[in-house]
Amino acid sequence: MTNSVTTDTVAGLKGMYAQDDAARKFFEWAANRQNDATQTSIDYLAQKAVTDRRRAIEIAKELEALGCGEFLVGRRGAKSRIVWEVSLKSIGRAATGKAGVVESLDPELMAETVDLKDDTPTGSSSLTIGEAKKRLAESLGVTPDAIEITVRA
Repeated sequence: MTNSVTTDTVAGLKGMYAQDDAARKFFEWAANRQNDATQTSIDYLAQKAVTDRRRAIEIAKELEALGCGEFLVGRRGAKSRIVWEVSLKSIGRAATGKAGVVESLDPELMAETVDLKDDTPTGSSSLTIGEAKKRLAESLGVTPDAIEITVRA
């Protein structure tokens, strides 16, 4: 994939920001980051966009079409992810109108190189049944009341 960030890319990012609540949340998070990342897992993107996995994949594919990165489907234990070809912070800033251009990815400025974190909240090694139902429902694209969990002790 060639790095062809143009004014059309910025316009596309602004369009996504204006039309899609999940993309808006993701871009706002990206714009406020301290460091760049070389890649972001789809699960982490979904968490930051407060959306389900299916919509996160759609966002990643839209970003790929705009020349921001390459969407990679997880294989052999690797997570599905987007590998950034430009600055993630810059994508967020351009989408939110805080910048007029999308900048190149600067590897020397990256402290957090990869956003492949688990979507388990920091400091929490267990889930409540309600949280589990919510996450499972989001990943399957259904409502939490459609999920039934049975615990056998």
